[in-house]
Amino acid sequence: MRLFDRNYEYVGVDRLIEERRKARRRERLVLAVAGVLGWVLLTLAVIGALTAVVMALAGPREAMAETVAETAEAVQVPEGPVVIRDNVQPDDGAVLPEAGAAPVQPDGTAPVEETAARQQDGAWECVGEVTLTAYCNCRKCCGRWAGGPTASGVMPEAGRTIAVDPEVIPLGSRVYIDGYGEYVAEDTDSAIEGARVDVYMDSHEEARHFADGAGSCVREVWIIQ
Repeated sequence: MRLFDRNYEYVGVDRLIEERRKARRRERLVLAVAGVLGWVLLTLAVIGALTAVVMALAGPREAMAETVAETAEAVQVPEGPVVIRDNVQPDDGAVLPEAGAAPVQPDGTAPVEETAARQQDGAWECVGEVTLTAYCNCRKCCGRWAGGPTASGVMPEAGRTIAVDPEVIPLGSRVYIDGYGEYVAEDTDSAIEGARVDVYMDSHEEARHFADGAGSCVREVWIIQ
């Protein structure tokens, strides 16, 4: 009887241990599921918060863009001449030369009123019609002087430098060429004699295609005193 009771006690303890083990497994499973659900909920909350921040930031920008668009539609650009550096650029496509030069019309000629006014007050000395050609600072154009300074000692610059016959146009003179604007007589050449002016270009290709590809043209020239 004692032995039976002892065995019975042993059997009861084993069952109790097994039940406790099963209970712990269930607790671990529940905790694991709860942890996963917690992470999912936290991730969704973070995504929602970021979305709200982005929408809050995007809202003012969209409103600002709409305001700018409405303002642009409300503002009407007036038609007519546009004032640039105290000069008026007509709508018909006239080109403004650099500061100090008389405006040039689309056909390449200076305004008659401007030219006449300058001649009447003696500001310009008319040289007459000259043949315009072009050159650059390459060996083909300048030979052994290629890459060097002009006859006046300064480096040539497109839009400023021209080569002249000093007996016709003195070196250092400011010159206005009809249809091209103001230049400075800074260079000479043995081939430039009499009524001929060589306009400096940045490249040999530009010099070749001077005067819309013709290579030369005839224009009236004034010395600006």
